[in-house]
Amino acid sequence: MNDIEFAAVGTCMRNCKDVPKSEGKLARGEHQIRISNQGTLAIRWQDTKDFVLLSNCHKATITKVKRKMKDGSSSEVPCPEAIEFYNKYMGGVDHADQMVSLYDINRKSAKW
Repeated sequence: MNDIEFAAVGTCMRNCKDVPKSEGKLARGEHQIRISNQGTLAIRWQDTKDFVLLSNCHKATITKVKRKMKDGSSSEVPCPEAIEFYNKYMGGVDHADQMVSLYDINRKSAKW
């Protein structure tokens, strides 16, 4: 992310090589933010699952988002601005990946 010359936001896995390490469990809505010297954010946020995001174009500001709780009610949960931005615009890539996974391209067939 530090070498990219354009704005980028994306998820990553916690156990990747250069992702900052963070220990412990977080409660829903809690977050941890690490900022590198170059200004890259590494954000870990707990929604229903652990969520790790890298961004080189956002600030470490917090907003509120609506989430449904297990009992069906909805409440506002604190959320970093970069994650709210990612969730708003991620639809195209994730939808394309979902559609590609439905079709097995490498299926072997008999050659006639």
